[in-house]
Amino acid sequence: MSAKGKGARRVAIWAGKFFLANVFALVVLSIVGSWYYYGGQNFEAPIANETLDRPEPNSYVSRCVEGRGFARLDANGYNNAFYRERGWDLADVDALLQGSSYLESFQTSENETFVYRLNEAFENGPETLKFYSCGRSSHTFVTSTARYEDALKLFKPKKYAMIECFAVPSVADVEKSLNNDLKNFSGLPTKTKRILKWFRFLPWLHLKYFEGCVKPRLTAQKPAPQDATPEEKKASWTKLARKIRATSDKYGVTPIIFFHIAFGLNQDGTVFPRYDVEELAAFRAVCESEGIVFVDATQRMRREYEENNVWGYGFGNAELVSGHFNPDGHRILAEVLAETIRELDAKEKAKQ
Repeated sequence: MSAKGKGARRVAIWAGKFFLANVFALVVLSIVGSWYYYGGQNFEAPIANETLDRPEPNSYVSRCVEGRGFARLDANGYNNAFYRERGWDLADVDALLQGSSYLESFQTSENETFVYRLNEAFENGPETLKFYSCGRSSHTFVTSTARYEDALKLFKPKKYAMIECFAVPSVADVEKSLNNDLKNFSGLPTKTKRILKWFRFLPWLHLKYFEGCVKPRLTAQKPAPQDATPEEKKASWTKLARKIRATSDKYGVTPIIFFHIAFGLNQDGTVFPRYDVEELAAFRAVCESEGIVFVDATQRMRREYEENNVWGYGFGNAELVSGHFNPDGHRILAEVLAETIRELDAKEKAKQ
């Protein structure tokens, strides 16, 4: 063999080794990625008239980028382990919870979420209640209110409809909710997503860049600037609250808005609110004046920190004092909501 032929053979062998080494590295990375960040994408179409987004039904999810969470989703694509364990009918719902990734709760074990804890608290009481979550990442308060009637129509809660809120809505976002101007946007065609579904174990499907292509984006994810006057805000909130109240009456449920957000932490260890206290008070007053139950969990979270040195947000492998609920945060919120519901039930019985 000529020197030229030997040189070409060495190049071919080197190229083959390089290719096989990269294939092997890809396989190893895919195995690691399959448990580090797996599932939760929306390869399936939305439900309820193409509005309620959900991940793949009956699929598995694992997250280790913030906390450590492992879950199997239900037949609707939501994180409701208590329902699966008890074999409950997914249509048999007493209280429905709408919200964002705080409800989706992929950061902790599925039996540590506050919805799971609520089901535990009311499973064997004098009056059993079943709580169902249709929480989905990026679904803000405004998104939930825009999808409110679709959710009630689909899951048919018997007593309560609970909506998460972690930011007072702007006038612009309220208008988007009232006008149903929040359309799901998936960056890839349905056929393409169906093909990618079979390759979802590959590591590049777990990258945030690519996840943004297959995950819905909502037009009101980022709050609009609050440049309205207090009077304009009050009028806007009143319209939204009245719509929530009217829709709730139509489906025979009591509406509950529960507010939470992590406090900021000063260098000396004291906390400060990362929201406008007066604005929240004004928003709460509007909701309550229209017959909506408003629950502010922030003060309980603050008390847990100041009295028991317990912080409800963040994880050791991510942000420590912010981020999503950790197990303590789920526990605290479950306790606050359980107390509220027991008070409502007691008032209802007193009227009878």
